[in-house]
Amino acid sequence: MKHLLVDGDWLAFSLACAFTKENPFVEGDVTFDGKLAKSILNQKIRRASEELETDHTVFYFSCDRKTNWRRSIVESYKMNRNGKLSPIGLQPLKDYCTSSYECVQEPTLEADDLIGIEATGKYKGKNVIYSVDKDFLTIPTHVYNPVKRIIKKQTKLGAFKFFIYQVIIGDSSDGYKGIPGAGPKAALRLIGDNAKTLGNIWEPLVALAEKKKQDEEYLLSQARMAHILQEGDFNYETKEVKLWEPSYIKDMI
Repeated sequence: MKHLLVDGDWLAFSLACAFTKENPFVEGDVTFDGKLAKSILNQKIRRASEELETDHTVFYFSCDRKTNWRRSIVESYKMNRNGKLSPIGLQPLKDYCTSSYECVQEPTLEADDLIGIEATGKYKGKNVIYSVDKDFLTIPTHVYNPVKRIIKKQTKLGAFKFFIYQVIIGDSSDGYKGIPGAGPKAALRLIGDNAKTLGNIWEPLVALAEKKKQDEEYLLSQARMAHILQEGDFNYETKEVKLWEPSYIKDMI
């Protein structure tokens, strides 16, 4: 059996936005075409299942931002999204997905983490992630972008390199900065210069951070922001997250 792992956060949000209309003549007059949105959602999933030849679909949704485990490490994580109103159709679409599809959600985890855990665990080697989020390229599996309709097979080595890239450049949309002043060119240069010794890349990373006036503790916090949880990184009984450590690098390449 092949499994379609759907980024429910992105799909529900994008459809909620697409089918919400504001009356330009009446302030506060907003409508949501839920019937059409649900129909399009089903069509998208059906088409993806046919094209990717998957037999089983699972939706994943994030916890409340306030309970996100990353906030305990970097308080500003996704704070840039606070105060922004969600489209009125978002919760109805989430409710529809919950009642119509198999859905997974945990009180402290993001959808990204839940997908990462199951893509490298119970569904390892037999799944396709359905999302436009580039962060999934840090996961060694197949990632399908439904907007571009492109599927990418990400290798273990490729996933690790993209993880290091993310650690360096950060992610402004998620509210973590990476190494300030070290952009994409610096990231690619460091990865290229250490291509034959990737197992020891933490030392060059620390050196780059220090060059930009940041210490190793700061760098570690950025790595933990960039790391999507994988199999073994979360204890479902104790609800504890296993924080990423530089010593894990050799198992990632």
